[in-house]
Parts: sequence; structure tokens; C-alpha cells
Amino acid sequence: MVTVMEHTGVSAETREFWLDAKRKWKGITLGAGSYCRQAWLDAGSRNADVLIGRYAVIGANVRFIVGRAPDCRGVTAFPFEALALKHDAHESLVPCRNQVCIGNDAQIGDDAVLFGGVRIGDGAVVAPGAVVMENVPPYHVAAGNPATAVEARFDAKTIQKLLDICWWDWPQEEVGQARGFMGDADAFIAHFWRELPAAEETPWSHKARALYEQGIHIYYMRADFGSGDTAWEPLVFAFLTRFSVRDKVALFLEMPPSSVHAAACATLFGLLGQRGSDAPQVAVQEIEEPFPQTVFPYIGTFLMTKEEESLLGLQQAERCGVRVAYALDSAELLFPADGRHEPVKGGAHAAKRRIWDQRFAWERERILDYLLAQKTEAAMQLTASVAEALYAYNQLYVDDRIESYLRALQLLLPQVGQRAGEAGRVLFYDRFGYESRGLAQIYVRALADLADALCYIAPAEAEGRIQKLEEIVHAAGGQVLYLDLAPTVANYTALCRAVQAFAPAHSFLYTEPQDVTGVLTFMQMEDKSRRYQINLTDHAFWLGANAFDYSLEYRDYGAVISRDRRRVEETRILYQPYYPVVDYDVPFAGYPFARAAGDFIIFSGGFLYKTMDAAGTYYRLVGTLLARFPQVKFWYAGFGDDSGLRTLMERYPGRVFHTTERKDLYQILKNIDMYLSTCPQGGGLMTQYAALAGKPPYILDYNGFHHGFLLHEEELGIHFCDYDACLAELSRYIGDAAYRRQKDALLMSRARLIDADAFRANLQEIMAHGKSRYPLHFYDADETIARQEEIYFERFIQDDA
Repeated sequence: MVTVMEHTGVSAETREFWLDAKRKWKGITLGAGSYCRQAWLDAGSRNADVLIGRYAVIGANVRFIVGRAPDCRGVTAFPFEALALKHDAHESLVPCRNQVCIGNDAQIGDDAVLFGGVRIGDGAVVAPGAVVMENVPPYHVAAGNPATAVEARFDAKTIQKLLDICWWDWPQEEVGQARGFMGDADAFIAHFWRELPAAEETPWSHKARALYEQGIHIYYMRADFGSGDTAWEPLVFAFLTRFSVRDKVALFLEMPPSSVHAAACATLFGLLGQRGSDAPQVAVQEIEEPFPQTVFPYIGTFLMTKEEESLLGLQQAERCGVRVAYALDSAELLFPADGRHEPVKGGAHAAKRRIWDQRFAWERERILDYLLAQKTEAAMQLTASVAEALYAYNQLYVDDRIESYLRALQLLLPQVGQRAGEAGRVLFYDRFGYESRGLAQIYVRALADLADALCYIAPAEAEGRIQKLEEIVHAAGGQVLYLDLAPTVANYTALCRAVQAFAPAHSFLYTEPQDVTGVLTFMQMEDKSRRYQINLTDHAFWLGANAFDYSLEYRDYGAVISRDRRRVEETRILYQPYYPVVDYDVPFAGYPFARAAGDFIIFSGGFLYKTMDAAGTYYRLVGTLLARFPQVKFWYAGFGDDSGLRTLMERYPGRVFHTTERKDLYQILKNIDMYLSTCPQGGGLMTQYAALAGKPPYILDYNGFHHGFLLHEEELGIHFCDYDACLAELSRYIGDAAYRRQKDALLMSRARLIDADAFRANLQEIMAHGKSRYPLHFYDADETIARQEEIYFERFIQDDA
């Protein structure tokens, strides 16, 4: 991105030049009284900025190269990733210095080049043709390539007194009156310099001194509320991400009056609240006049923004010898750690991941823009869209930045005060609205017995398709509400009012990963109702880290992700195993083929995406069994991309069959010979249905994360991480009838599932005491999670292609 500033003339007003036609990203700020003949900003980032003080002179053909550098950490410096992002190939995706500051009364000569990160002091002169890569002190002359300060214009005492006078801050008419003295520094100082009075201490400076005396490093900035190109939000997020309460650092955030900037304040407090008790120290103070000088002696780092008023703080910081940084530099430059920067992490998809991470970062910026403009509905809808994409991406499990935006939305949306829940009243919120899939019916059956009053809320589109759930709720004297749950302000308000009218003591959140409306409503219920999240999509990203008091997990693997990746406290993670709901009265609807004597039927099912990996492992396994055993017929029931099945059908005509889902699943499993789970991702309910029907649920789980759906599962010998071992076991089960009877008998030798009574009793224990009767087993799942992420990323980039 290139911005040109030329032939500006002198103006009493500050002028701004933008990097984009929409005037969203500010590139150059030219202070009052300054002028420029011609300058070019070659920006490698939307964060690039040139901040020029008052009465500065910028010569002809001056070039600022900011936020741009080759990536020297890998094999090549060629900008493959920038090109993949469809950006200027010269743009940088590596950590760079993103700001140039030119002080008041400074002069930049013709053809000079200034690189990001340099500060040209007040009264400094840069000679024509100089290439400036280091700071130039106030009232010094710099020249050469690379430029160095070749001489001081005045002695140190004179320079200090000129800096004390700060004539450039005077009203324009006073500057005009003083021009007659400006030819002689001694005469100018004699006429205008006065000893600076001692400034009075304030509560703000007292707090800074107390932290300073404890050895705390203070980062200090004034929040640029009201700016169209804010620095405070990414800085606060970076600070909260980099540090914790255990670090000896603090952020002093000075801000203008909050009443003028309600949306910005809501977003700020959303960020601060998101980190919770582990957050580093952050002090926020409303101050009308920026940068009280009594604070600076205790500051470790002063943080610049793109706003002209930052130059006032810069003067104070340099006077006190305080480190100065730019708030929109990368975190590793803002908050340097010991040692050198690590090389870029490798891996098959490392570069593509960085590209997608950048794309998601830009989408988060769009959400922030909507928030700060108080376009709450647009923010809700974009949040839902980004969350849906993050679910498919599945490289992270909670997004702190988006969660903080939800906190901000909570403050900006219409306030519908929630009543304290009334004892015995239970809410079940079901965003899915499906009768035969998932866990809704299991929970609603139990809650119908446990609740004095039950309210079941489902999406409007579910009306007419969940008759069994309606029957259960109505039989218990409960109510069913169908509401439009799309992410709009009106729908959110209606849902809040429905919950307020019912006043539940216990509320169950059973929802999709991108459900903004439901999550925001449950956030509003904090301290009014005990909230339980049913963690159905336990392996994936979802919204709502602040929408529950307890996370109900159905296996150890999900519990590990909740604790280690979502940072849910272990005491808030409870084990609630489930069981399959079976209608034993549904008749078997028959085979999709004519079964002959001697046929051996292998059945599998679920969404077909669960069978997809780059190597085609699942289809290779099934194909091998079909080739090895002529009596085998393979039947798959489910939806999705059936290309793998069609390939098998062509190779083994009349032996491979594909149907949609059927309501007689249990009866199917009773009438087949072997169940094979999908791979690389299995299905928990299908596993349980198979076990209930007396069929060992075999799975090839080479990633090691599909387990924990059955009691005493480890003794069954049905879970394999090695392809050859799995193939050998399946071959023996098919070919050896005596062995098959032995395996079936082992499966049925004791209970492998809890039943409805045990489920209800444990849920009652959870609701009454916040405890589960079933222990969770936490373990190191890092390698398993990494393998899962590789699988999901491969699928994600295939779908994107």
C-alpha cells in the first residue's frame, strides 16, 4: 500500500492521509503548521503510520518504508504467504516496526529515506539523501547511509531549555509574535524560558509510584477512543494474551470520559473481563487532559498510537528516559522476551495455517468495527459467521477476542433484567431441534422427572419435526416454545424475555457452535440461574466460554480439551455419560438388497465427512475386507459426499449399498453381522447403539481420540490405532465363527452403558450438589489433539479449494 503526500502548503489544521479509499486505515498525520513538498509512505501493513508534529518540513521525494521486511527466518524470503492472501507481494507478515515519528520543528531533507521504528526528535534535521534507520535525538543533525547524528545544533543545556519551552504548542498568534526572537537561541531562551513548576501528585501517579516501588514494569497509553483506526483494542488484547497475574507488569490505560464513548468502554470491559482472575494488572482511569507529567517517572514503556496527542506523551517520556513503543507493533516487539525470536514453526500446513490465521484476524477486526460503531446486529451476525468458519477450521477451541466481543455486545444490547430463578423450574434450550440425533431426548426425559416446571425452547424451524420431544414435555406439564433464534437484536430480546418470564433455577444450554443469540442470553443469566453447557461438539471450536457455570462432558477427551484448551476450571467440568434412546417397537424395515444365505453384512453409518482423510484409510480398510471375503456385503447409512462409496460400488458391484438415515437403527444393528465405526472420526451414539444391539463396535482410530463411550471399554479389544492390527482383528472376527461368538459374549458379559435411571440419578446429583457420581480421568492429550487438528485442517483446505 502506498500513500502519497505532496505540495500540502501550510495549514493551521492537522491533516490526515489514508492508506485506503474508504479512509479506514490512517497512514500519515501532518501536524498544524507543517508542510510537505512530496513524500511517499510505502506501507507493508495496515498498522503502518507516520506521525508528524507541528511546524515540521518534509522535503521532496522523501520516502517512508514502514511495516515491511523480508522474512529471513525460513529457507526463502520470497513472499509466498502475502501472495496467497492476495495482497501486495511486498507486504510483510513478519514482525516489523510500524511507525515513524517526526517531532515538532523537525526538517527532513529531499530524497531522504526513513524506516519504520525511527523517531526524529524535536528540532532535528535530516540531511538530503540520508537513510535513517536509527533514532535522531532532538536538535541534532543526521546524515549519511546509514544516517548517524553528526552534530548537535546546540549544547545540551540549550536543547533542554528549548524542549521545556515547547513553542510549537503555543497558539498561532503567539508563535507569530515570537518569530523575531527565533534567530538567536540565547535571546529566545532569555525571553521565554521559565523554570517549570513542580507538578502536583495525583491518585494516578500515587498508584504508579506504588507499583514502581514493587518492581512492576508499567506500560502506559491513552486509549484512542473515537479514532477510526484504533490501537487500544489490539494492544489490550495483546497485553492480556502475553502476560498473566504472575508477571510483574501492569497496563495503565488512560481514557477520555466514558460517557462519550459507550461502545468503546463496553468493548474494553469485555476484554478485561474475559481473562478473569488470571489477568495481569490493568488500571483504567478517566482523565480529561492527557498525560499528567507526574506519572512518567514511574513508567517503564510509553505506548504511542496514531493520534497526534501521542506526541505530547512522547515529549514527557523522552524527558524522563522512558522506553517508547508503538501500540500497533507486533506483540513480540512490544513485549520482548528473553532470548532471540524463535524460527517460524514448520509442518506440512504451517504456512497455510498462518494465512488463515491472518484472514480470521481481519474478520475479528470487522466485528470490532461494528461494535465501535454500535452496529450491534451486524456485529452479532458477523460473529456467528466467523464462529461457523472457526468450527470448520478447528485449530483452536476458544477465541478470547470474540468472547470479549460477546461481553461487549452484552452491554450494548437492550437490557432485559433477569429474575432470580425459582426453585424447581428448569429450562432446556435446544438450538438444534432434532428428535433422533444428539442428546436432547435423553436430557429432556430425565428433566421431565426432575423438574417441577419444565420449559423447552427450540428454533422455529423445528416445529412439526420433534413430536416425541413435545410429548415428553407436555406429559410432564411443561411448555414448549418455538422462537426465531437467528442472530438479530429482536430475536435476542424475545429470547431474554421468554427466559425472564419463566425464571428457571437451572438452565441447560444445548447449542450449535455459532449460536450468538443463545449464548448471549445465557450470559445474561449469570448469577440468576445455574447454567449447564451440554458439550456435544466437545472436539471442536464453539462460542460461549462465559455462558455456563458447569460443562457437562460425556468422555474424558472432551474434558481434557475443556480444561487444557478452553481453560475451564477442573471443578466446573463434570462427567455425565449418556445412553442411546431406543424405540424397541419400531419394526425392522429390511435390507436395501436381497440377503442370501451365507452373506456376512458389515454395517456403518453417520455423516460421511467422518470417513474422509487424505489417504482414504476407511475405504481402503472396507475394500480390503470386501476383497478378502467374498461373502461380505457392506451397507452404509448416512448423508454427505459419497464419492468414496461410489468408488467401492464400481469395484465391487452388487456388494456395496448406500442408504439415508433410518429410524430403525437399533433393529438394523440387530440384523447385521458386524458394525464398523467411521474413520478417522467415529460416532459416539453409533458406538453405543451397536453395543446395545450386541455388536462389538470396532474402530480404527489411528489418531487415538475416539474412546470413552462405553463402560469398561478397554477390556473389549475393539479400539485400534494401528491399521494392520485392526485389519487382522476384523478378518478374524469375520472368518472365525467361534471367535466371533466369544467376542460377542465378552461384550454382553456386563453393562457397557448406563441406563435412563442412572443417567437421571447422576443429573440429579449434579443439579443438587454440583458433583458427578462418575469420575473423569484427565491425561496428556497434546499429541492426539495435534493429530486431530491436522485432519480437520486437511479437510478445511480441501473444502475451501
